[in-house]
Amino acid sequence: MAKNYSSVILEAVTGIEAVAIFQKNPDIDLILMDIQMPELNGYEATRQIRELNKDVIIIARTASDFPGIEKKQ
Repeated sequence: MAKNYSSVILEAVTGIEAVAIFQKNPDIDLILMDIQMPELNGYEATRQIRELNKDVIIIARTASDFPGIEKKQ
């Protein structure tokens, strides 16, 4: 039997918006984070979100193909 799942997608244009959205919605389960967002990049937004919740799943993505973009922890 198929299960019904529901999800809500929240979108941020800047890293500052991403952090603010997470602050207002701390029950978020998954974040897809763009590395190269304006105002506050994805690395810094991730760091700030990690200060609020170290366990939330964050998948970092970028459309750029720059040498030197690599896994950061």
